[in-house]
Amino acid sequence: MNHTELPRIEINLAKIAHNAEMLLKLYGSKGIELMGVTKGVCGSPEIAKVLVEKGMQMLGDSKVKNLKRMHDEGIHAELVLLRSPALSEIEKVIQTVDVSLNSELVIIRQLSENGT
Repeated sequence: MNHTELPRIEINLAKIAHNAEMLLKLYGSKGIELMGVTKGVCGSPEIAKVLVEKGMQMLGDSKVKNLKRMHDEGIHAELVLLRSPALSEIEKVIQTVDVSLNSELVIIRQLSENGT
């Protein structure tokens, strides 16, 4: 198998920018806010920048390390963790994430105790 036969994903930033712009315009006209989700692209700072440049104010991902990557790259958006973090991730969540969606009471308590 040569290199050209390997599975790959091609990302077209111009198309992502166009789609983000159209969706923001369409839903914004109805008073609906959108969140860009970078879960499928491992928190790619390049994609995140395009989404923010087009007007996305919130970016979500299911992994703390992906949100930290965007944070460290200077992405200026509200960063949302789309799942409850592990107890071992609490400190990174507090340092990196603006919003954390949680369903476990023990996690909520730890975030509250450590975040104050």
